Amino acid sequence: VGENGDMRLLVKVEGEKELLDNLDTLYTQNINISNIDKTHISLIPIEIKQQYKGLYFQPINIPIKIDVEEVTENIVELPINIVKQGIEEDVKLFPSKVKVKYRLPIKDYKNVNPENFYIYVLCTEDIHNKKKLRVKYSNIPNNVEILDINPGRLDYIIVNE
Repeated sequence: VGENGDMRLLVKVEGEKELLDNLDTLYTQNINISNIDKTHISLIPIEIKQQYKGLYFQPINIPIKIDVEEVTENIVELPINIVKQGIEEDVKLFPSKVKVKYRLPIKDYKNVNPENFYIYVLCTEDIHNKKKLRVKYSNIPNNVEILDINPGRLDYIIVNE
């Protein structure tokens, strides 16, 4: 097992010294796997190129395991936070909420609270030069993928009192 938890496989290579000295990387053959609906385990042959003729590899097939996880999607309406940098004026957004579509593993669905997502627009000194403000996000759990934010750009007005 590697430093980051990935699986490693030791491949023993035998052959003449000159051939071994020129070997720096081994590749597997390309495979195409589709319609996977459960954990997939298979063997992928090492791609033995012409320049490696005379070398002997053990094993010649590399085992792989692809874990499949069921996911679901959700859409929630969330308020937008206004982050000011270098401006004092008040900003009003239109609309004040956006719809966020996200994907996550089914097993994590009950543990993810979308109200904790931080949805915001950044208002800087050059706000007067922008027609619309882009919606951004942070504090999204690692297992959540944001698919869409609608609308992605917002109209605004600067309120001078």
